[in-house]
Amino acid sequence: MGFSGLRSSYRTARQVTNLSQAAWFSVARALDLSSTIKVTIHGVEVEVRPNAPDLHVADKTLGGEFDDVLLLVRPLKHNFIIDAGGYIGTVAIMLARAFPEATVVTVEPSRENFAVLKKNTARYSNIIPLNAAIGPVEGRASFYDHADGPWGYSLLANTIQTAEKLKFLHEVEVVTISQIFQKFRATGADLLKLDIEGSEKQLLQDCPSWIPQVRVIAAELHDWIQEGCQDAFRSATRGRRDIISSGELSISTVDY
Repeated sequence: MGFSGLRSSYRTARQVTNLSQAAWFSVARALDLSSTIKVTIHGVEVEVRPNAPDLHVADKTLGGEFDDVLLLVRPLKHNFIIDAGGYIGTVAIMLARAFPEATVVTVEPSRENFAVLKKNTARYSNIIPLNAAIGPVEGRASFYDHADGPWGYSLLANTIQTAEKLKFLHEVEVVTISQIFQKFRATGADLLKLDIEGSEKQLLQDCPSWIPQVRVIAAELHDWIQEGCQDAFRSATRGRRDIISSGELSISTVDY
C-alpha cells in the first residue's frame, strides 16, 4: 500500500492507547490482513478487524455514546438487558461493566461478526451471546450483505440503497423479544438497545405486546435504509414518559 497507506492506517489507529498496538494495527490495516488485532481502547481490551469498521465502533460505543442511556437505566429493576445488533460486542461489554449485576443478552445474526463478538465477550460472565436475529416472529430468515461492510448486514432484501449490490450471506435463526424473556425467565428488561439496520420497522410496527415490559428503549433508526422506521418507533412508544434524542439514538423511557 506504500507510505501514504501506512499514514492513513496510523491515523485510524490513533484511537488505540497502546503505542505498540497502534503501530501493529496500522501495519495490519495497510497489509490488508484478515485476522483480528488486540487493542486497548478507553481502557478496554478488545479484538478488532483491521479493515472493518470495528475500531471506529469500539471507540464510539466505549467512549461515551451511551452515557445518557446509562443514566436513564439506573437503578435497575429487572437486572436484564437486551443488546439487539451486537456487532463485535463492545456495547455489551460497556453495559456489562456498567451493570455487573445484570444479565446482558447480546444478539448478533452475522456469523462473521459473531465470531469476533464471542472472543470479545468471553471474559464477561454476565454476557450471554446469541447468534440470531431479532424479529417480530420466530423462525428462520435470509441474511444479506448490502455492500456497506460488516456493520450493515441486514435481514432486508430490499432497501432504499441497494439493488444490484445485494449478496446473500446465510440463513439465520430469528428470535422474538418475548422468546428471550421466556428463555431467561425475565420479568422484563431495563434496557433494549436496537441497532438492526432497518429491521426495527417490522419489529416495532403494530405496537408489540412486550413494549410495556421494557423500561428504556435506545434505538438507532434507519429511515435511509427503510422508510417508516421512525414512524414505527413513535407509534410503538406512544404514551411512554418521554422520547429523547441523543446523538444517533432515539430513546424512550417509562417508569413503573
